Amino acid sequence: MESLAKSQHIDLMNNNLDRVIQKRAPFIFKKNTTEKIFRLILKKLFRYEETKKNLEVINSMKSQEAFKWLSDKYTPNVVISGQENIPKEKSALIVANHPMGPADVISLNSSLSDVRNDIYIFANEIFIDLVGEFKHCMVPLYWDKNKEIHIANKTSYKKMIEFIKKEMIGIYFPSGRIAKYGILKTKDYIWHETPLNIAKRYDLKIIPIYIDSRNSIIFYLSRLLHNNLRDISQIYELLNKKNRHIKISIGPPIDRKDLNKKNSIAVKELRKIVENLR
Repeated sequence: MESLAKSQHIDLMNNNLDRVIQKRAPFIFKKNTTEKIFRLILKKLFRYEETKKNLEVINSMKSQEAFKWLSDKYTPNVVISGQENIPKEKSALIVANHPMGPADVISLNSSLSDVRNDIYIFANEIFIDLVGEFKHCMVPLYWDKNKEIHIANKTSYKKMIEFIKKEMIGIYFPSGRIAKYGILKTKDYIWHETPLNIAKRYDLKIIPIYIDSRNSIIFYLSRLLHNNLRDISQIYELLNKKNRHIKISIGPPIDRKDLNKKNSIAVKELRKIVENLR
């Protein structure tokens, strides 16, 4: 009976992965010969079997345990400075650039765990779809096809307020999407004003962080191939970070009132502060 239950649990996890892929890239599941060949290539390219096995492992863990496991396995080469700028208690909002995707979150979470073990993240809902336990530490963001960014809805704000009331510390990426390719360094898309509004409304300190790293060329090419491969390729990008060096720089806390009163100007000031940490 125990082995049967375990088998059913694993099957459910595999089905969850396939459902996520089918939802975001339905063309992969078409039954014609061309699509079958394309599906086999993508499964190999994006390391489907490894992803599937990882999901089986971390779905049996608590969220922080899962982050630690993923960090040890995939983002072990992190150099961090400025940890003294992270408040040891009370709620605050980390604002960072977004060069890699999931690896940003995992490397940050693990690197800061000695100071704070109550971190929550504003993140793509795909990760809660794949790992249910992440609902305890993630504010789900949903893809807006028209604006081409991840946005919040009523569910997101309800979850955020829950975390703030618990005095947890949040991580927010104002670009709402993974940075663009650059020859020397990645470049974030336009930053949005949401973290400024959150900081003002809930009287939160803003902690600026710069993450110095990038994704593989496969990620940028997959986005050119088909927009819906964006989410799927993010998972692959975590798996290929074993040998990539990641540098995290943390700046001193900022009060919202210390920035320009106009959000449109303040968000540019905040971005400059973050990028000057590189």
